[in-house]
Amino acid sequence: MTDQPSLPIRYETRPTAIVYGDGEIHELVMAEPSPVMVGASNLWRRIKTTIKTGIVLSMVFGYPALMVKAHQIDDTPVALEVGLPWSAPEAGVSVTLIAREVRGTGWAADRADWRPQAQLVALPAWQSALASALSDHAALSASLAARGGVADPDLDMAARLLRPVADEPMEPRLTAAAEALSRYDGRKERDLAATVNGHGALAAELRLFADWAEASSIDLESRMGAAESWPASKDDVSSFYAAKARAHVAHEILNASARAEPKLMAQAALRAEVRRVQAHWRRAATQSPLFVYNGGDASFLLANHLTGMAFVMSEAATASRELADLLEDAHSEVYVAELSIGRDSTLP
Repeated sequence: MTDQPSLPIRYETRPTAIVYGDGEIHELVMAEPSPVMVGASNLWRRIKTTIKTGIVLSMVFGYPALMVKAHQIDDTPVALEVGLPWSAPEAGVSVTLIAREVRGTGWAADRADWRPQAQLVALPAWQSALASALSDHAALSASLAARGGVADPDLDMAARLLRPVADEPMEPRLTAAAEALSRYDGRKERDLAATVNGHGALAAELRLFADWAEASSIDLESRMGAAESWPASKDDVSSFYAAKARAHVAHEILNASARAEPKLMAQAALRAEVRRVQAHWRRAATQSPLFVYNGGDASFLLANHLTGMAFVMSEAATASRELADLLEDAHSEVYVAELSIGRDSTLP
């Protein structure tokens, strides 16, 4: 047998214990972590924990908070600027309503899917119905302002631009529609466009508003108590705010049209009828529950908001048609004079 190779001498010798003296022990004590550095480390740990907690809370609560902030429905009355008079007040009201949505919260349907505004229900329904109502009114005005059987080009363009189109950005169309309405107002001021006024024009507007109210009332009634829920379903919320938007447009344009008819408003009895119709539309336009509720017949603690909106819209439709019939009658002045003095011109 061959001899096993021996290890190097340094591995064969036994390790010797190292005994530290007082000097070495003193050096080890001085090598302990500094209290200042320990405090700084703990502070940094707390900062990191706070940042992580803030990120988690912002992810959980921040997005819903941004959705609440984005849900801003501007239903305040329209006040046209005195320094910039509109020869066509209805066009001024339409431009103001468009500017509120474009310069305010912005058009919800144009937002990317990840944006909080894109997750809303009431605001998109409000904006879509608002644009559609303004489109209907612009189309009616274009036909009333027709010359030689041809609809007014600017009003007709505004009507087509205001009609919502799926999968197409709406804000550029709204801006172009506002410009078309402004052009019509400028042409009308220079007597280059036909004037839309008189009893016949106001009666046509009232019938258009009545059509909106009846369509909204039918839609709301079809959803009443179908499935009791609080808050209501998305479709219920959309129907409610679509009706509110149409009522808001009708109320504001009716106010502008009435102010543009001083002769009509000079008759006390007829003025009372106009005020009565305005009050009905104001009631519908100012419906603003915190949460939309659609309860069944057994519910008695909470009001059914769809039922209430359908009722006031139905009343607005009836009052609008009655006033339109009165204005369209060839002997309207006689009928106005024969109105009962004791007739209640206010809402109960």
